[in-house]
Amino acid sequence: MKLLAPGSRINLPELGKGVVTNVTNLHYYVSFIETGIETITLDADFATIEALDYELDLVSFYEVETSLKHILQKWNDLGPMVTKIADKWKGGTLNLAPADANLGSKELPIDTFFHKIVMVRDRLRVMEQKINSSN
Repeated sequence: MKLLAPGSRINLPELGKGVVTNVTNLHYYVSFIETGIETITLDADFATIEALDYELDLVSFYEVETSLKHILQKWNDLGPMVTKIADKWKGGTLNLAPADANLGSKELPIDTFFHKIVMVRDRLRVMEQKINSSN
């Protein structure tokens, strides 16, 4: 079966005329005049009005991204990535006040503080791996 490229025009009996906007390995995403964007299977019963075709192996960006994330998480030995902190702390600050009144206090965005903690943790894990592999 030859695939239609984005930009191809089709006519589907139940949805009318439309233009293919995206193609995955299972579906066409078609923008129909009456109903908007719909997903149809590659083997759906439609009439081709104008075919634009290409011979590429189709993989969606989402599939590539999901596969890459899975591979990186499986093989990086760093554990799961921590990307979010509790909503109640978002936009908050951490105030560091020294015991000595002659020294100034420091205010630090809390997300920066947590990011630094995660980076130290990751570096400690890498250092541990290097120590373990040197034995």
